[in-house]
Amino acid sequence: MRNGKILCAHDLTPTSASALALALDLGRRLGVGVCVLHVAAAPSPPRPLFAAPTVEDLEIATGVPVREEVAALARLQDELATWDGGSQAETEVRHGVPADVVAEVARELGASLVVVGMRARSTRQALLGSVSESIVRSSPCPVVVARTDGAGAAGGA
Repeated sequence: MRNGKILCAHDLTPTSASALALALDLGRRLGVGVCVLHVAAAPSPPRPLFAAPTVEDLEIATGVPVREEVAALARLQDELATWDGGSQAETEVRHGVPADVVAEVARELGASLVVVGMRARSTRQALLGSVSESIVRSSPCPVVVARTDGAGAAGGA
């Protein structure tokens, strides 16, 4: 494994908790830093080009409850600030298509590993374009997918 950081893609849902725990544990064991990346939906431009979008405009344009996302990101940053695992962790927020942004940040960091979570889905959904699968396909480095559906759940050996 190269000496680069571990990149953990985090979508601010409980599903990402196992991926974060795994990334932080690996970072501690390997003595490398962890970058926790959240990719937010790219907002559409506001209708009148001269007016700044309101929070409501962003929520309508992206379909994402912005206030909830900001609160979840703040909780994640607080959790990382109090984590005492011996690994250096930082957070970053970017906008765009998750798989594309994860690959871009992995390249920028010279990441040795990307860690992502995987939601329990039907076989058809899992095979036909989940975000985790897209990240696996586009990543410039190895990817660990931390399952959270009970079968082979992260944290179990």
